[in-house]
Amino acid sequence: MGKNKIGRNDLCPCGSGKKYKHCCMILEEAPTADLFTRCSQMISSVKLKLDDAFKANIKRIRKDSQQNFLHFTYSKQMTNEQESLFSDWLWFDRCDEDGKTFAAVYLDEHQQFMPQPLQECLKALSDSYLSVYEPTCIGDNYLEMRDIFSQTLHQVTLKERLDADLEEKPLLLMGRLVGFPDGKVFSGMVLAVDNNDSQAEYLQLHFSYLASLKGETDTNLLLKDNPEVLFGLFDHTLRKKLININDIRYLHLDAPDWRLAIQNWLESTSGMEYVHKQADLEWYQDQRAGMSKMTAVGEDYVIICAGSLDDLNGWTDLPENGIKPPREWQLVNSNLLRQPPPAELAPIWFTVLQEQETERWLHTSHRELDDKNPLEVIKEENGVGRVLNMLDKFSSQLGEGDEGAVLVAYMRERVESLGQ
Repeated sequence: MGKNKIGRNDLCPCGSGKKYKHCCMILEEAPTADLFTRCSQMISSVKLKLDDAFKANIKRIRKDSQQNFLHFTYSKQMTNEQESLFSDWLWFDRCDEDGKTFAAVYLDEHQQFMPQPLQECLKALSDSYLSVYEPTCIGDNYLEMRDIFSQTLHQVTLKERLDADLEEKPLLLMGRLVGFPDGKVFSGMVLAVDNNDSQAEYLQLHFSYLASLKGETDTNLLLKDNPEVLFGLFDHTLRKKLININDIRYLHLDAPDWRLAIQNWLESTSGMEYVHKQADLEWYQDQRAGMSKMTAVGEDYVIICAGSLDDLNGWTDLPENGIKPPREWQLVNSNLLRQPPPAELAPIWFTVLQEQETERWLHTSHRELDDKNPLEVIKEENGVGRVLNMLDKFSSQLGEGDEGAVLVAYMRERVESLGQ
């Protein structure tokens, strides 16, 4: 039996609820178009279907999802140029409680009604991932480039020639590359940053660090599973800012002489100064890096905190007496993991956070202290009492057993020690 022809004004069989002429009819016209137009039209058609199908869901989760997507960025603010990347992340990367993306759910429900080209387009988009590329050659309507993480070479079709001089001004591009049987195109917006000051190396080093944290050797899978981290790293690169990794590591002192060796090393290292002792921990801080590079020495263990990769890698001159470099110490936590530490390491993690928050608080101006910071007020006559009164007011607003109350108690102990 012959296949019935679909009328222009008939409902589209894909299930979108739209008339055929406003939906999949575009695929009948696409073969006559150039590669870029044909692929872009299919991508747009797929995204419109997703938007129609999940409009109510998106409205409900958009705010929280946007905060999640921007978690690792410097400003935590969405720009117009970033909206397209966020939308793609929302459709093709963000997973629900069942581990499924919106695209996967749509494909399960509508695949049998979708024309084959649209099915293939949706699958290609679902397989795509955000990455960073270094352009190597510009053609009339194409660009040859290298993925800086996997080193894979790609040729991407463009709408028009890229107006750039790569020798005079090398670039890095961040975008989502989508593969079709006859070529590749970017999905939506592409962000660019100059590559004239080790920007590519910065991204590669942090990506390698992320791989070590995750224990993942598959580059493509790491990119697919961590788009928020990559987006945040690229944003910091664009703004020429260092991302705070807050890497916390722990070493049990197996040999009796290890503690003394580390203490002697800390006291003899330029810039590293003893700050204070609280409970059983002696805290040292790099005066150049501040609280982003700290060390705590206990009776039988040592903790290090590194705010940047340079800080983490800057412990190469530790005494050798069997002490491994901190890179090989037990990881407590890192900001790039976005998850709590193992239960057995949670007390160490919380102790470090208390110390960091206390240091931050001590150096921050407060209205209650006439816009001075606690360290300045403590030096004044009756200053310790003023600061303690302020902490008492904070404490009175907290419930019994509140973690904030534990932090305030830690701050109070620190202030009292500073006043002695």
